[in-house]
Amino acid sequence: MRYCIPSWTGDFRLDSDPDSPDRCILSTENPTADEMRQLGAFLKTAREKGWCKETDGVAELGASRLVLAAPTKEAAPVLAGACAPRAGQLTAVRSAGGIMTIDVDAATAIAKAPEEPETAVTVKKPTLCCPVPVEGPDVRSSAVLKAFCTPRQWRDWMEHGWLVAYGQITGHAYRIVHRHNPVARAQGKITWDLDDDAVIHCYDWTVPPAEEVLGIKLVLEHREPWIRNGSGALSFSLGPDGDLRSHDMDERFGNPLGSEGLDGTDSAGFLTSAGESARFIQAFPGADEDEQLMLGLLWGLRLTPGMLSLQDLNAMNKLAGLPSW
Repeated sequence: MRYCIPSWTGDFRLDSDPDSPDRCILSTENPTADEMRQLGAFLKTAREKGWCKETDGVAELGASRLVLAAPTKEAAPVLAGACAPRAGQLTAVRSAGGIMTIDVDAATAIAKAPEEPETAVTVKKPTLCCPVPVEGPDVRSSAVLKAFCTPRQWRDWMEHGWLVAYGQITGHAYRIVHRHNPVARAQGKITWDLDDDAVIHCYDWTVPPAEEVLGIKLVLEHREPWIRNGSGALSFSLGPDGDLRSHDMDERFGNPLGSEGLDGTDSAGFLTSAGESARFIQAFPGADEDEQLMLGLLWGLRLTPGMLSLQDLNAMNKLAGLPSW
């Protein structure tokens, strides 16, 4: 069994030791400083459990292989907890027969696999915001992406640099594009709802492009509301040239992970505020451009001490679809 967690240089891997089913091999390559802290937390637990010696570790530069005295099924959930501990974590397991099981808990996903698992991966929910994809050199596609693609998805990825995933609830077709692909530059973002002809605001620049696509694909296919909510599915977007585009999004969900702006990034918080402002302005359909500008300024100043009464603030919240204070 192979277990993977996307990392900046590809992925951390746990492979079953071919010489012993009770051991696995941890492989890493050029981990970043933050990833070294995550691996340190994992190795601390591994030493406490007797899986490795106190002197065992991984190298900051180059490739490392460390044999652990534990099967992959046992070590994988511990590695997942150390490397992807925040809410919004999803583990997918694919068996040799092609059957896939999904769960938010790594140990449960592995245990639920009806056949001997062949490949497993833990991904995290992408950040709900919208930096414009940048031009840059292509990088190799990760083998873990191929393990979780249908034949059609993998063919499209290899031929075009994008694949189509279908939403778990809406059934909408989402085109997810390599971040350096010209299509990403043209549409302004890497994920596009083909049914609504609208952009989806999400990204993960902490991993290579192939694994960014993998994370978004698995979340849309199995936990669609994590992305299709008030932050990820806005009624407007900015194109690559700064042009404002409007979108008619027919279905949105509440964010099951809580506040849309509290996923650990400033950009998601900014986007949430922008979405709230847009909903407030849309409550005045007859407003011209100057009036819309004034409404936007009013929304931005609403938290300034002494500007508005609590009654006025709650009236504005109601127009923006927010709860009262």
